[in-house]
Amino acid sequence: MAKLDQIEQFNIGNIFPESYEDTYLATRHIAEKPIDIPENVIVKLKEKIVENGVYFGDDNLLREIVAGLVKGNIILQGPPGTGKTTLAKIICEVFHVNFDEATAISDWTTYDTIGGLQPDTDEAGHEILKGKNGCIVESIIHCCNSVVQNEHYDGAKQASWLILDELNRCEIDKVFGELFTAFGNDSLTTAKSIRLWYEKDENKKCIYIPNRYRIIGAMNNIDKNFVFDISQGLSRRFTFIEILPPAEEYFETEVENAKIQAKKRVIGKVGNYGAQKINDSFFETLNNHGAFLSSEREMKDFIRHIRYQRAEDASYLGLALGTAQIIDAYETLYISLILDGSDFAILEKKDVLSMIDMVVASRIVPQIDGFDYMKLNAFYTAISEKSEFNMFDKSKSAILKYIH
Repeated sequence: MAKLDQIEQFNIGNIFPESYEDTYLATRHIAEKPIDIPENVIVKLKEKIVENGVYFGDDNLLREIVAGLVKGNIILQGPPGTGKTTLAKIICEVFHVNFDEATAISDWTTYDTIGGLQPDTDEAGHEILKGKNGCIVESIIHCCNSVVQNEHYDGAKQASWLILDELNRCEIDKVFGELFTAFGNDSLTTAKSIRLWYEKDENKKCIYIPNRYRIIGAMNNIDKNFVFDISQGLSRRFTFIEILPPAEEYFETEVENAKIQAKKRVIGKVGNYGAQKINDSFFETLNNHGAFLSSEREMKDFIRHIRYQRAEDASYLGLALGTAQIIDAYETLYISLILDGSDFAILEKKDVLSMIDMVVASRIVPQIDGFDYMKLNAFYTAISEKSEFNMFDKSKSAILKYIH
């Protein structure tokens, strides 16, 4: 622990500490340092996105994200499986920042985000109440430490941010409380700070929020069980960015990326199946097999009909199906084909289609739970009349369960 006279020097700003574990008041001296935007940030984001197997279609979304981050905090909102949390981590990597993660739950309060008192014992074994920082305050401390380390050492991360997942599951106004006031301060002359009422140490009763600090929230906006209203206060203090599945024009590219990720997952889980080595060569043979190619076309067509919407064509449902579900489907299909142990020389289309039907029924169809009943009923009727989907009996039966 730093000596009292040294802490005073930190608070005055005469010297900078290695970290702020002994005094939060000294954070005001690094709070005004602006964020550094990486050169060619859009290009770097695109490269990292490709590496991580997610796909968003065009650059406009990335420009919107960067603009939102330069301005302040952002919330990525969209259906499950669209890569929101993965994208948040990619953003942190490209901006050269560390990050903390927290997942919101329905009974969160300011105790969980800002902090409060919790039972503890002193050195004599007596029960006492001790201050405990919440996840946002703790992440702000980490950010302050990163900023000062960045001043001391070349190559150190410029900041530390907070990724808040599943924000839709909590009552945001109740959770953020006085943070709304701090985050609502856009003044360039007045430092943003939070009073920590639960701290007994005078050096820790206030912490300053660095200009480099950001919160990236992720929100599932179609979770019918846990959606709380978005307040006007939140919408003024965060930039909301919608993360949707790629448009249909990008579907084939998205699927190819999904297959690469599914292949990597399977290779990471299965080394050999009997005498068969599961490697890139195995997947190259499988993906180019005639029976697989023709069957896969029908699988992709079925997914198109579930995901996209076309005017006056009820056979297109319009479900916002994420890339993650497509990756899961291919991973399950690949594993099923491996376990089947079929000789590629005698592999037939009907066998592959049977597995595809099982995969679609188990990995894709459950995503329609809670979808509009009338549209779903019309969709089921329309696809049942299409001869190209005659082999999808399990999938159609699975859809029917969500109608009755």
